[in-house]
Amino acid sequence: MNFQKKINIVLFLSLSFFLVLLFFVFYKSEIQYKGLSRENFFLYYIVFITFNLIIFCSIVFKKYRSLFLLIFISIFISLYILELIISNRIFEKIRLKSLDANFDTRSLKEIILQDWSNDIESSFTITPGIYYDDDYDVFGLSGGISNVLTYEDIESGEYSKYTSDRYGFRNDDNLWDQKVDIILIGDSFVQGFAVQEGENISETFNENSNYLMINLGIGGSGAISELARLREYIGEIDADYVFWVYQESNDLASIDDEVKSKTLMKYLKNYDFTQDLINKQNLINKQSKEYLVNLFNSRGYNLKKFLKLNSLRDLIVLTTKYSSWLYDIRNDDPLLNKKRINVLEEVLLAAKHEAEKNNMKFIFVYGHVSHRYSISNHQDINFRLKDDVIELAKKLKFTIIDLDSELMSKEENPYQYYPFNQDGHPNAKGYKLVSDFLIKKFDELKINKN
Repeated sequence: MNFQKKINIVLFLSLSFFLVLLFFVFYKSEIQYKGLSRENFFLYYIVFITFNLIIFCSIVFKKYRSLFLLIFISIFISLYILELIISNRIFEKIRLKSLDANFDTRSLKEIILQDWSNDIESSFTITPGIYYDDDYDVFGLSGGISNVLTYEDIESGEYSKYTSDRYGFRNDDNLWDQKVDIILIGDSFVQGFAVQEGENISETFNENSNYLMINLGIGGSGAISELARLREYIGEIDADYVFWVYQESNDLASIDDEVKSKTLMKYLKNYDFTQDLINKQNLINKQSKEYLVNLFNSRGYNLKKFLKLNSLRDLIVLTTKYSSWLYDIRNDDPLLNKKRINVLEEVLLAAKHEAEKNNMKFIFVYGHVSHRYSISNHQDINFRLKDDVIELAKKLKFTIIDLDSELMSKEENPYQYYPFNQDGHPNAKGYKLVSDFLIKKFDELKINKN
């Protein structure tokens, strides 16, 4: 067998191999996950289609075989160089330094391990997403470990941090023993990413009013996990109102992942279902600590993530979730969005039930995000669905507070309320703006009630 025949055999085998991989990706994306997580497979689609085209051209156009082989190898190597750069936060470190600020360039892992070496118990927020596989003894909903130094986000230049309360939330622990006026529930916007202790919505609300607000916001939450959290903890709180903060950038899309969790769906389908988390904080603490230790020590798993190009795929998902045409292609599906709205309606009805069962009034708060106010992003599918969400809230006869149209859209320069005038979570000034507005709206609610 001559050399050219051997090359042809190798090429045909390679083509067969990558075609099988492409069909496997199609099966996982379109059949197993029914297209609901397509953005997670987008990079694989691109890579395997590209590789198949290159190999096919190498077979057909023998004259340029060396060139095609060079392209193939170059793409392969480039992907893993990019993965190495992204996984080591090189781009992020360059970006932070370019902002002319004294940024902490350490990773959260480095900071927490340093704390542990100094006998300081610390953690970062444990988001609900880690529990979606339902492999844990209990599905944690409170953000992780109680009564420890907890880190969040670095958008403002240094990691935001606070001491968690008895259940792992961002509150003064004494609030659990007091009569409060409002339960505030939502995701990272409510929890207070990007600002220090004393600077989020609830903290500034309590500081600048005669009312008290307790915060049940946890980053990475979607609507179903927020419903679950409300049911688990509302019985421990003596309050008059529930302020449910809908986050327009991700609450609908988050439904796609949340409906895959058997535990979360029990909360939605069975109004009596609970895990009794109030009495399981020790177990939550234990498994949260185990998660951190395993995360920091699992070098093999990190290698696995590297080989799977996890960081590069996550970057693609991140960029597509904020205004790019790729995200719109996936999400501008009337049928898919109708299903999401229907699930959201179920969630809101269940949440209202929880509030009324505990003699509390349910208030729907439409939360804004920074990139809504960017000229290039104003057509994002999430923003175009606002009317559908507001109409749903009206249909359910909710009192509505719209932080977009009633507050932020009226600002001449909305980006002044975000770190370094960039997209992200609000800065301290931005959270205070929202807090002051909610104080005003709550004053009106109290007047109308009387």
